[in-house]
Amino acid sequence: MVRGGKTVFVAGALPGERIRLRRTRRHRQHDDGELLEVLEPSGARVAPRCAHFGVCGGCALQHLAPAAQREAKQTELAETLARVARVQPARWLAPLAGPVWAYRRRARLGVKFVRKKGCVVVGFRERAAPYVAQLTRCEVLAAPVGELIAPLAAMLTELSIRERVPQIEVAVADQASALVLRVLSAPSEADTVRLRQFGAAYGVRLYLQPAGLDSVVPLDPPLEPLRYTLARSAVELEFAPVEFIQVNGAVNEALVERAAELLQLDSTSPLLDLYCGPHRACPRQRPSQRHRQRRISPRQPRDTTRRGACVDAPQLHPRAARPAAHRGAGGVGGAGGAGAAAGRVYFLSPGQSRARSFGTGARARLRAAGGGYSRHVSAHHAR
Repeated sequence: MVRGGKTVFVAGALPGERIRLRRTRRHRQHDDGELLEVLEPSGARVAPRCAHFGVCGGCALQHLAPAAQREAKQTELAETLARVARVQPARWLAPLAGPVWAYRRRARLGVKFVRKKGCVVVGFRERAAPYVAQLTRCEVLAAPVGELIAPLAAMLTELSIRERVPQIEVAVADQASALVLRVLSAPSEADTVRLRQFGAAYGVRLYLQPAGLDSVVPLDPPLEPLRYTLARSAVELEFAPVEFIQVNGAVNEALVERAAELLQLDSTSPLLDLYCGPHRACPRQRPSQRHRQRRISPRQPRDTTRRGACVDAPQLHPRAARPAAHRGAGGVGGAGGAGAAAGRVYFLSPGQSRARSFGTGARARLRAAGGGYSRHVSAHHAR
C-alpha cells in the first residue's frame, strides 16, 4: 500500500482528472502505475486523432489539447530555470505555434519482417515495448509520407531482402520527399525494379544505405539536391537526405524570424543558426538577399524533439511510462492486493514531491477518493 505521499507515475493521466490506476512496479521513492479508467476527465482532454495512439511511441500527448501542451511545457521550463539555474526571465515571449498535424518532415521509422504475421511492419517503436508498431498511416508525418506507411510496408514485404531492412530515414523537402532504406544486403535485380516502381507510383525518391552515412546513394542518380526555403528571410538551403533539419518547418521559420527581430538585424547582418547535438553535416545554403544563414551540425541525429518554451505543441513528448512487461500483482488501492485505486490528479511542484527526479517533468498529486493518504502522479511524464 502506498502511504505518506509516495509518488506514482501514470502515463495518460492529466491534471485535474479523477482516475483509477493499478500499480505496475514498486521503487523506493516512487512507483509506476497503469491508467485503468478516467472517472472525471480534464477539460483539456481531447480525443486522439490517431488510431494507433497509445500503442505507437511516436506521440505521447495527443489526448491533451495543443494549447494545454504549450502551457505545460512553458510551466516546466519556468520551474527548471527557477529550481536548477536559479534565474527568472525578465519577460516571457509567447510560445511559437505551428501546424498540429502533418508537420513532421524528418523521422526515422523502424522496419521489421514479422514471420508470424507474414509481412513487414513499418512504424515507430511501441510505447511500452521494444517492438515496431504496425502502423497504417501517421498523422504527424508530413505529406506524402504520412499516407504511405501501409503501401511502403506492402512493397517491402515483396522484396527478397525484406528481413535485411531494419530502418528507413524520412526527409521531406519543399520539392521532394526522400526515403533512405538501410539495407544489410544488396537488393536483387527484381527488388530494384520493385523499388523503382514504388518511387514512381508515389512520387518519392529512394536511397540505399548499405553501410555508414557516407554510403548513402540514390537509387537512380543523379538527383537534384533536396532543399527548403525560409521565405520571409529569402534563404534557401540544400541538404542531403540524412542531414539534420528541424522537424517542424513552420516553427523553425518563425523561430528564425523571432531571433532576427530580437537581435535587431538589418539586411546586411549575418545570422548563424547553430545546432547542438549528435548531428552529422550542415545543409548547403544559397546566397540570400537578406539575412545570411549557416547551419552547422557535425553528425547525423537520432530523431529527437526540440525542447523549450517556444516550440510547437506536437513536439512536446512526455517521458514514457515503465513498460507494461514489468507489472506487479499488487494494486495501489489495497494493502498488497490487486485492486485499483481511484483519485484526483493535481499539479505538484518538484519541491513538494519526494520522488526521484527523472528530469524536469511537472508533478501532480493523486489523492485517494476516500482514503486518508495521498499519492503523486506525473501527468505528462516523460522524455
